[in-house]
Amino acid sequence: MLKGLLFRPAKRTVGIYYFSSRSTQIEVKDKNPYKTQVKPIDLSFETKKLYETFSDVHDDILNQQLVYYKQYPDLRQTYSKLLHYTMHLEPRYIGRGIFSIYAYKLLEKPELFTEENLKKACVIAWCHKLMDATIIVEDDIVDVTELRYNKPAWYKVEDVGEHKAILDAAFLSSSMWFLLLKHLSTHKYFPNIMKQILTIFSVCNVSERIDITQHRIEDLEKHTYSAKGVALAMPVLRKALYLANIDVDAHKATEEFSIDLAYFLKFEDDFNGVFNPMSDEQKTCTDIAEGRPSWVPVQAYKMGNLAQKKILEEHFGKNNEESIRKCYELFKELRLEQVFADYKENFYNKMYAKIHQNLPKILPVKLFLDYLNFCLTTGLRV
Repeated sequence: MLKGLLFRPAKRTVGIYYFSSRSTQIEVKDKNPYKTQVKPIDLSFETKKLYETFSDVHDDILNQQLVYYKQYPDLRQTYSKLLHYTMHLEPRYIGRGIFSIYAYKLLEKPELFTEENLKKACVIAWCHKLMDATIIVEDDIVDVTELRYNKPAWYKVEDVGEHKAILDAAFLSSSMWFLLLKHLSTHKYFPNIMKQILTIFSVCNVSERIDITQHRIEDLEKHTYSAKGVALAMPVLRKALYLANIDVDAHKATEEFSIDLAYFLKFEDDFNGVFNPMSDEQKTCTDIAEGRPSWVPVQAYKMGNLAQKKILEEHFGKNNEESIRKCYELFKELRLEQVFADYKENFYNKMYAKIHQNLPKILPVKLFLDYLNFCLTTGLRV
């Protein structure tokens, strides 16, 4: 269930990015950039660097969290298993962290793009995943989720269970703060970075509270636009800005862009949960059976005639095979897969135009285009 904007495009020479001082108010000549501009982003360097730091981050966490438990080697092994199981995943499941390193690379002054500062970017990236993992472990218990990342949810692992998993989620959360304090406490914008993480953590938890409340189909739309998606998109760019010592003047446009993107990602997550529950997200989805706020039933109710609305009113949120089947049949009848495909294309074209027309000069267009492409190709999976 967990389920616009930067300078002109960069011209790269020997690893250094140069940005034009010309206005970004340019005409977008491509009338349908979705068909010509969407492309994957090469993040192999960032992925390699992130995985290289996992061992140090792993040891930092265990050394600080277990400082008073050195006489219990089995405990260290237990928490090591937790970190590997919930953090050290395929690149597509740590994409936010990977892209945040890429964003920092584009934003930082070349003379400050050092190994030491790159490691700080990697630490922040792992903090992204620790926040995700904290919420996911708890979310899977609440949702009674069987699978996550195509393997048993953490609380379903042998000798874990719900009670230990709840405590493990707290361990993951405190690990994030220990890492930030150790590696970034002297940074000029450390309070801003901490506030970003706390804000997103709070937003996600409050949104979870909204999501686990069953709603009538007639009232669903107002809850579907919760701030939950903001937790997916906003911190990736803003923390990179702070790490590169770019002040608050650049943050308003970045936040506006991120919020727009966040709602798309939330709706895409809703869509995949219904139509592609195991092909990409690798998790079980119970949104329809439990009456959760979701883009799919909202669109169905808006588009349906009186008879179709009646079907949803009678069957949405009912956890039985017949009701779930009737909802899915209606979604197919209304061709919601094509509706989402059209929405995705229109969204990309709108955001592409915003990037080229509305960005402050201090922010590189390339970064925002790459982030948009990243979200619509690889995506921000948690």
